[in-house]
Amino acid sequence: MQFYNIHCFIVLAEELNFTKAAEIMNMTQSAFSKTISALEDEIGCRLFYRDRRHVRLTDAGAAFLTHAENIMQEFNNGVTYARHAEQGMQGLVRIAFLSCSMQTILPTLISAFRERYPDIEIELYDGTQHQVIEYLNSDRVDIAMFADLGLNSLENCSFKTLYRDEYCIVVNQDHPLADREFVDFSMFQSDTFLSIGRNSIYSHLTISDINVIVKACAAYGFIPKIVHGVNSLTNLPLMVECGMGIAVLSEHMKLYASDHVRFLRLSDHKLFFSGIAAWRKGNLNPCLQKFIDLIYEMYPNQALFEP
Repeated sequence: MQFYNIHCFIVLAEELNFTKAAEIMNMTQSAFSKTISALEDEIGCRLFYRDRRHVRLTDAGAAFLTHAENIMQEFNNGVTYARHAEQGMQGLVRIAFLSCSMQTILPTLISAFRERYPDIEIELYDGTQHQVIEYLNSDRVDIAMFADLGLNSLENCSFKTLYRDEYCIVVNQDHPLADREFVDFSMFQSDTFLSIGRNSIYSHLTISDINVIVKACAAYGFIPKIVHGVNSLTNLPLMVECGMGIAVLSEHMKLYASDHVRFLRLSDHKLFFSGIAAWRKGNLNPCLQKFIDLIYEMYPNQALFEP
């Protein structure tokens, strides 16, 4: 059964006139009549009563009409959806993200994308830094948004920096230096630096975390005392508040801190953290390209990140 034949049937059911229906379908009346007869033969029942003056639907024709209209509507919808999918206007984008790094970026970006492309579905997968990287490596997601740490395991990927953030020294409000606006590492030689525990789900970040602290302190000629006191990055401000020590965190982590801790900026030897997006170069999902285009539109001044 051809969709064209069904279309002819629907037009004749609406017009109830072979001459007018044939004109609408841009056919001769003879060819149009043969098309309707062929359809009736294929279905196995008569769809129209016709004589020289009148044409009307049979009971079978009336029963078939509703289904025929549904078939044509579904076919037309399918054509539209297919074209939209090819153009990236409809489909699915799968996004993995590290929540503590994308707390402010992700809601804004997703809201703008959904407003512009309401027919593209979005699936979000949150995870640790390690999990987000694995999601991307295994093609479970189309794009990942996370921190610029531990990227050696990513291959054949493109990267885009979303933002850069300064590292700060985080102290309890009762710390002697809590009222300072700017500090340097030399002022904290007697303090205990808190870091992520080796058995934490974030343990893959511990080496990078420690390296940041050790290198910064070494520039001032001392080796810091580091304690692995927490199992979650977002708990570091809480441990500082509890008086367990001080921490080195990027400024956006203020979102996880109370008013009882202070984020002190570095006066020199500044350190920076980057939030990035990454995607595999061979991914041909047209919806992904729409998402990438929006990233470049919303964050045009951030340079392409090279790990």
